[in-house]
Amino acid sequence: MTPPDEPILDSDHVSRLILKPHMLQGNELHRENVFQFQNRNGGRKESVVWRAIAITSTDVHDIGRAKAEKDNSADPKRGIVYVGFLSAEVKAIRDIQGMDGHRFEVVHFPSEGRHHAHIELLTGPGVSRKQFRNAIKVRLFELFQETDLIAA
Repeated sequence: MTPPDEPILDSDHVSRLILKPHMLQGNELHRENVFQFQNRNGGRKESVVWRAIAITSTDVHDIGRAKAEKDNSADPKRGIVYVGFLSAEVKAIRDIQGMDGHRFEVVHFPSEGRHHAHIELLTGPGVSRKQFRNAIKVRLFELFQETDLIAA
C-alpha cells in the first residue's frame, strides 16, 4: 500500500542523486544532464530525495547506492555508479520563475518510497520553447550547490 502524499514545506530541503556516467563529464558535473525534464509519463519531472525523511547524508547515500544497484540489475550494460548528491531548499526552487511563466513545484511521490519527491517543471500558458526551458533549468541547477560526493 502506498502511503499518502504529505505536504513538502518551503523550509524543507531536497537532494538530487548524482549518477555517472550521464551526469558527469570526467570529474565535472554535466549541468545539462543533472536536470533534464524530458516529457515522460505525462509530465516533466525529476526525482529528488526529501530530506525531512532521509535526514542524514548516510540515508541519502544508501538511497543512491540502492538506486544504482536497481538500475544496473534491470540493465547491467548501463554501468550506473552512484557518486553523491546535491541539495537545495524547497522555497528557493519554488521561487524560480521564468519570464515565460515556467516555474517549478516540489511534490511528494511516495509510491517510490516515503523519501521520494519530484521537482515538476510547470510550463507557462502556450509556451514550449526549448531555450526558455533550458534557461530555467540552469537557474535550478545553480541552486543545488550543497554537495556531498563520495569516491566512486
